[in-house]
Amino acid sequence: VRPSVLLASLRAVCAQSAFNLTLDSLHGRNPVEDGVLRYEFTDSWWTNESPGKFRMRMLYADLKEILVTVRPVAGNPDSAVLRLHSPLGRALRLNHRVALACAGLLGASGAAGIGLLAVSALGPLAIPVAAVAGVASASASLVGYRPLFRWQLKKGSEALEQLAKAVASHALTDSGLSASGGEGRSNPI
Repeated sequence: VRPSVLLASLRAVCAQSAFNLTLDSLHGRNPVEDGVLRYEFTDSWWTNESPGKFRMRMLYADLKEILVTVRPVAGNPDSAVLRLHSPLGRALRLNHRVALACAGLLGASGAAGIGLLAVSALGPLAIPVAAVAGVASASASLVGYRPLFRWQLKKGSEALEQLAKAVASHALTDSGLSASGGEGRSNPI
């Protein structure tokens, strides 16, 4: 598929209600030569409408924007490569804060709970027991939270794959490629 057809398909698919993405900015002079397109969600997640599957997957991973590049394949100007990328900086910072909060809260509550029980039975020897209990509960909270974060990132990757498949399908259909090999209409930008 030519880069211009792929770019037109990207624009058409992003505008669909299943994705609700708008072009926020173009970095570079030409979207096909050196440009990076930055897409954001048209609506807010707190609207009255129920977010779709794509939006929910992006929300799970706390992905707010999509960076897109469309480049021609070297030596074949009638083929293009579509790359979708969503920066993880915000998601990783949020993950770090939530993990620290979970570890701190569960560690402190575990230490306090065990410490109170141990004070009644052990007296002053309860301090090391409470410290060990705090470390154990903080570790347990991190062991439980990390798989949850990896699952959220997987959902974000699935959302980007869903968008890429929709764009590819639209581009192939729009450019007239079919299983029968028939000629189709061209759709330049």
